[in-house]
Amino acid sequence: MNKVPIFYRALEDDDHWFFQYHVDEVDLEHDVLDFVAEEIARDYHDHYGGNEATWPLTFALHMKVGGPELARFKVQQVSVPTFQAARMIAIDDAVANATSDQMKWS
Repeated sequence: MNKVPIFYRALEDDDHWFFQYHVDEVDLEHDVLDFVAEEIARDYHDHYGGNEATWPLTFALHMKVGGPELARFKVQQVSVPTFQAARMIAIDDAVANATSDQMKWS
């Protein structure tokens, strides 16, 4: 499948830079442009400071730098919380060092 360049801007970005992203040629059909918008939002987040932006952001898609807009999308960042636990004290050590009063439930 042919990859073609698409250019995008985050309209809230004061510098108005154009960023390039490559998509499958078939992805430029209008019914899947929302998928392209999600992909460029991820690209912006991961590579161009979007991780520090206040979302939602508005992205304008172009076929060439400075060319007419192909489409415009408002993209919301959806966060999925992740959790990481770090053991602070082994349970056997806590039980061995605890007094009988400390081991009673309130």
